Amino acid sequence: ALAGALLLVAPAGLPARWLGTLWMAPLLLASPERPPEDTLRVTLLDVGQGLAVVLRTRNHTLVYDTGPRLSERFDTGAAVVAPFLRHRGVREIDALVLSHRHDDHAGGAGSLLGRVPVRRIVTNVSPWAAEGEPCRAGRRWVWDGARFEVLHPPAGRHDTGNEGSCVLRITLGSSSALLTGDVGEPSERELLRRHVLRSDLMLVPHHGSATSSTSAFLDAVGPRLALSRRARANLARAFPERGDSEREAILAGMWDNLGRVLAEYPHLGRLVARGDDERVEIVGGEHIRALRDDGVGGFCIGGHIGNWEIPPLIAARDGLVTDNVYRALNNPLLDRLLRRLRARPGDGGDYPKGARAARATVAALRQGRHIGMLVDQKLNEGIAAPFFGRDAMTSTAPARLALRFSTPVLCIRVERLRGARFRFTAQPFALRDSGDPAADAAAATRAINGILEGWIRERPEQWLWLHRRWPREESPAPSPASDPRPERGRDGPDTS
Repeated sequence: ALAGALLLVAPAGLPARWLGTLWMAPLLLASPERPPEDTLRVTLLDVGQGLAVVLRTRNHTLVYDTGPRLSERFDTGAAVVAPFLRHRGVREIDALVLSHRHDDHAGGAGSLLGRVPVRRIVTNVSPWAAEGEPCRAGRRWVWDGARFEVLHPPAGRHDTGNEGSCVLRITLGSSSALLTGDVGEPSERELLRRHVLRSDLMLVPHHGSATSSTSAFLDAVGPRLALSRRARANLARAFPERGDSEREAILAGMWDNLGRVLAEYPHLGRLVARGDDERVEIVGGEHIRALRDDGVGGFCIGGHIGNWEIPPLIAARDGLVTDNVYRALNNPLLDRLLRRLRARPGDGGDYPKGARAARATVAALRQGRHIGMLVDQKLNEGIAAPFFGRDAMTSTAPARLALRFSTPVLCIRVERLRGARFRFTAQPFALRDSGDPAADAAAATRAINGILEGWIRERPEQWLWLHRRWPREESPAPSPASDPRPERGRDGPDTS
């Protein structure tokens, strides 16, 4: 097909140019791939502030919400959902579920219905409710082995706003997905009373707003993606002496802390502001000021504990501006957004890990600047240093560069005390210079791992257990009692 395309765009007069049409035939005649047997493919479409999800089994397609109508001439039903379906070879929608009446969920419905045939509509939203089936708890159907069940609203509920959202649970084998519309805390409590909600994949209600996604609801649903399986494996490795229930409690606490960290991004400036209601208790602030005033560069190192975005802001508040080395997000748009949200006073830079960051770190130290770095992630180019009794590949860069430039090192920890209140602790780390830089850097790296491990053992629910911190061959399988699902396969959902 590629050769055919090249022939077709070749200059006129080229011999056998007409063969391009024939060679393009495989592309023109190819049919888009359908999901395999016993597979549920879930695709969350990018419709901006709104929701549109396409669920496909081998022989059926369901669309859950259509995204917003942004103007008289533009809506995401026509601009996003319909083109996506055409691209995937979907000529007919077997079921269209409109969760509730708000425009960011149902605004594109009219355009989509005008472009793609729909066999059935499940909704309580006018005007489509008149020609469709009501969304009521207890409605069920099965497609290609996948069981679809409406959990909410109950019969007799006529609210078509957020609290009347059509909540749909899909189960295939031992895996499941939960679509929640915009239900808020009252409906979440009702769902908890009526149903067992445990699911592998959940779209958080109301875009994760403050009026929904309560801790009790998240704990009950417990989305169990591969990240949770990795966290369970890490916990089993770090705490083999603890039982499944104790490790599950730590895991639930980790998700609670992570959710709080994400919710706190827009409010970081307020969290660290001075005033009558200061939210960060400072321990060892004199070490920050000493590092600021000593006339040389230095390192501030820590881990993904508590809220790890707070240390550079606290340091900057006291005049210590850091250039931070971080792992860039895979999505460049989200990466730029987070960089804006974590902006701090001063002219400190943010450098994604890699060769550029290494050069920038060396240049900054030569200029007497200070480097902030989280050192609790795996680095294959590092050394094997003990961490929770097992070797973990760990970067020696902070210790090696601190020895090379004779700069001090501060270990910094942020603990979440309660809610959005924290304790910031800075403690100096003593480097040993024996004249053997490689050995000294390795010893310092092992000691830093020991400090981090001690902090994590004190508050294990506040560390981000999602990292692939140890080699794969060191990963114990979670016990069947705590995690009975397959890694992925015939019974696993295929999310894209």
